[in-house]
Amino acid sequence: MKRKNISQFIFLICFIVLVGFVSSKYLFRIDLTAEKRYTLSSETKRILSQIDETLYVEVYLDGKLPAQYRKFRKTIREKLDDFKAYSGNRLVYRFVDPSDKETDAKRNELYADLIEKGIDFVEIHNTNKDGSKSLQIVFPGAILKYKKKSMPVNLLNNNTIFPSDMQINASIEDMQINASVNSLEYELIRTINTLMKDNKESIAFTTGHGEPGITELYYLEKELNIIIMLILKPSMGK
Repeated sequence: MKRKNISQFIFLICFIVLVGFVSSKYLFRIDLTAEKRYTLSSETKRILSQIDETLYVEVYLDGKLPAQYRKFRKTIREKLDDFKAYSGNRLVYRFVDPSDKETDAKRNELYADLIEKGIDFVEIHNTNKDGSKSLQIVFPGAILKYKKKSMPVNLLNNNTIFPSDMQINASIEDMQINASVNSLEYELIRTINTLMKDNKESIAFTTGHGEPGITELYYLEKELNIIIMLILKPSMGK
């Protein structure tokens, strides 16, 4: 009996070591959510598998944050871990606190740079322990860099529309973050896919085959602009 117990113990240790080794090489996550929130789509996996150089992701959501934003940050980190696994570890990410600067001038300079690059910010009105109020600026977005190109992506869904008859049991901010969690994979992979496209779609004219000259093309452009304005005018007036 004693020998049997020792064998079972050794088997258990070997099993734990094996599971640890396999989990370090491959990603396993059991998704029990009804909407399969934590399961990457096949198209996302396909795009990630085509990354052939290091993709850098810098997320500007870090530091001391309210509870709902800490939860959102955790979800972003988990999603990026999934992306990293399916990209063959070619995705490298880090979280940055934009407010963590030596001086106000440097902090404001970074704020202005992020805004110029297309990252939206959110104003959070906090109530401190002593009852005083404070304003916190948060940038729930990221800059993705791949090869020689970079693109911003705003991770907080600011276009969420809730039905007027919805029973509101949580704040609008909480519901907005929940909606952003659901669209997180789409926003990230859409930006990655755009960065990976080598060639932009373009319209070209051939020459030397009796095609219109520069003057004709100039008047053609003017006529096209007039047509476009006539099409857009009714919708612009609404």
